[in-house]
Amino acid sequence: MTVYKRGNKWCFHFEMRVNGKREQYKRGGFDSRQAAAAAERRKLSEIDGGARIGAARMTVEDYLRGWLRRYERSGSRKRGTVVTTRGQVELHLLPRIGGVTLSKLSRVKVQELVGDLHTEAGLSAKTVRNVIGTLNKALNDAVADGVLPYSPAAKVDLPKVKKPELATWSPLQVSCFLKFADDERQPLAAAWWLVLTAGLRRGELCGLRWSDIDLLRGQVTVRKTRLQNRSGVWLDEPKSRKSRRTRTLHAGAVNALARLKNAHEELAAVVGDFGHDFVLVMPDDGRPVQPQYVTRWWHRSIAAANRAGLQLAAIELPTMRLHDGRHVCFTHAAEAGTPLHVIAAQAGHESIVTTERFYLHATEAADAAATQRHEQYLQQALRDA
Repeated sequence: MTVYKRGNKWCFHFEMRVNGKREQYKRGGFDSRQAAAAAERRKLSEIDGGARIGAARMTVEDYLRGWLRRYERSGSRKRGTVVTTRGQVELHLLPRIGGVTLSKLSRVKVQELVGDLHTEAGLSAKTVRNVIGTLNKALNDAVADGVLPYSPAAKVDLPKVKKPELATWSPLQVSCFLKFADDERQPLAAAWWLVLTAGLRRGELCGLRWSDIDLLRGQVTVRKTRLQNRSGVWLDEPKSRKSRRTRTLHAGAVNALARLKNAHEELAAVVGDFGHDFVLVMPDDGRPVQPQYVTRWWHRSIAAANRAGLQLAAIELPTMRLHDGRHVCFTHAAEAGTPLHVIAAQAGHESIVTTERFYLHATEAADAAATQRHEQYLQQALRDA
């Protein structure tokens, strides 16, 4: 490995064996020896995880950038996971520990990073755990590559995640809200039906195309999910294999979708062909809605429904996250006596353990109520005898 000066600029040049073949790597145009040496280290890290550089010569930034390139090119992760991981590295890890020599990254330093992210940066406990999880994954790979003897992020103390108490609506509140959305011809009324009666996730809503909907059979099939973060909006595969599913729709949902399709045709006659067949579009020009827009409109719809109290039989609707609407859907299904394995399939849960964690109490209540009705039925038969 050589760093040298050519004219007024610095260069690096080295050879190494890759996949059994000797390869040469050279690059110039650097303003200083330090810049050329750093570029050389990054290139080495990109090629073999830094095993030939050693942790004593490499910074955390050198290693993480090379690790991230290999992570992105492996093809083993969904696009959304890759985008999230890159954001964690670029936004939270490199600015705080990027300049630390890899061999000097200690458990104490990582523990300080945890406190910095949680208190000074104001990240939630869940986000902190995710960021440190990414760091630990990268450092475990360094261990596997022989760069580090152990991961200093493996046994740090992490903030506890306090799961928010899920809000819920009664069946009457759901019915009143959906009636209000239909009566007011809200642009996303069909989306609220799909959340509250079919349990679709936000990304699944935004990824729906008309080819995924069979109005004659009254069915919707989840094939794609449309996601959004700071990096933009993209179309991806569903959350898991079992998230690809077909749901039979309530009649009200079918009617809302039919009205929405008619509205699309009327809008297209004015603005021209949309150039896509997404189900949820902006009501003024037919562009696909951004997922964050759906969330904002959800809260506006609840506020509008509460202002129209008379139409809701004077029933106040508690503020509720859009994702909690999915929870309400399956809670009501469980309370109605739907078996857990059916709910798991409807929800697209990868494991029925997840379904049990959320809805077992509701099915137990439904079972108890059914047993009580059966008991009353038998007692009535005895009295009538």
